[in-house]
Amino acid sequence: MSALSKWFKTGYEEVQKYSEELDRKLAEAKNRRSFIPNLTLRDGESTVIRFITGEPVTFREHYLPNAQGRKFYTCLEGVEENGEAVECPFCSSGNKPSFRGAYLIIDRGTDTWVDKDGKQHTAQNQIKIFKQGIKVLKVLDKIRSKRELTEWDIEISRTGSGTDTSYNFIPEESYSLTDEDKEQIREFKGDKTLIDVLIEEIKPITFNEALIVLGGGRPSPKNDSGIGF
Repeated sequence: MSALSKWFKTGYEEVQKYSEELDRKLAEAKNRRSFIPNLTLRDGESTVIRFITGEPVTFREHYLPNAQGRKFYTCLEGVEENGEAVECPFCSSGNKPSFRGAYLIIDRGTDTWVDKDGKQHTAQNQIKIFKQGIKVLKVLDKIRSKRELTEWDIEISRTGSGTDTSYNFIPEESYSLTDEDKEQIREFKGDKTLIDVLIEEIKPITFNEALIVLGGGRPSPKNDSGIGF
């Protein structure tokens, strides 16, 4: 047999190693949200982040303060269903969308949350979506013109609220992603690119789902398949 054949191994040592790997992934899955959270900061709060996508995915987004559950929905302008362009029900209702840009980041802070079963979880270095408007995007573009956003951790702080909100960015020491960061990113994206994962997460709901939202209902939740065995 060729010395290059590496597709198999023998013995129970590999069984034990794979069993331990599954146990580790199951433990991590239990301590992980079933969706990608947005990075949110209140007035006066700060955290350290690491951009893992260097360019924004830009789109337009509606804010529906009276909607059930989530309040922000991606605009359906430019969407096709069954090969035909659809009108955005949110736009048709008179709701004006805002320009947005989204990145994937690692939040170096510690998160605590309670799941649907009432169990509390705590985790650090969570991958999140960092979504901002044109004002912050222009600041990030200026920073990027000096050095790529993905090359260093950046401290971000928020001041103010509403339309009077501003963010301050202070780049910290430049260093490569840790092995733990790289492994987390590999498991997070699977066989997709990070941009594909981000686009999938922020893509518009369907025309009919948008009508449900406008009618006071909630669209069907996304299904997360979790770990494959």
